[in-house]
Amino acid sequence: MSVKITAFLIGALLALGGSSLFATQEIRLTLNAGRALGHTDYILRANTTIDDQTVGLKSQLEFPLDFWLVGGALDIDWPNASAPRWSLGVSLSFALSNPTEKMFDHDWYRYPDEDYSKFSYTESDVEMAGTLAEIEGSWWLLNWGQARLGVLAGYRHHLIKQD
Repeated sequence: MSVKITAFLIGALLALGGSSLFATQEIRLTLNAGRALGHTDYILRANTTIDDQTVGLKSQLEFPLDFWLVGGALDIDWPNASAPRWSLGVSLSFALSNPTEKMFDHDWYRYPDEDYSKFSYTESDVEMAGTLAEIEGSWWLLNWGQARLGVLAGYRHHLIKQD
């Protein structure tokens, strides 16, 4: 779905580039490669009360997010001497590798009047697929050579599937 939407947006932007309103646009197409770093943790709890005492389970899942990405970006600037400078960017990247770290799963149980006691711990290799899609628009208020100050609005969609 993301690929079709991005292809449609790129086609629409290139079509707009031919009109006289946008006749002075600057178009840049770039290839990107990079490395994502980080991890995410989930803690799940299920507690209940029996005879005024709390019993339950707790699970913590730790997923690594260190992987290589490759993709491309399309940026279009519309400079105009009588108005602020506008720009629009669209990018799409895909995960090239699985994370190098392990996934961890911790599980605890809780008996009445006791703290949690760990009963299970596992480590697993991770298989992952990921997509990062972005679109953003900018209105540049001030320009100082390569430095700019302006207003930015956009949307980022990061889809990660791990097994």
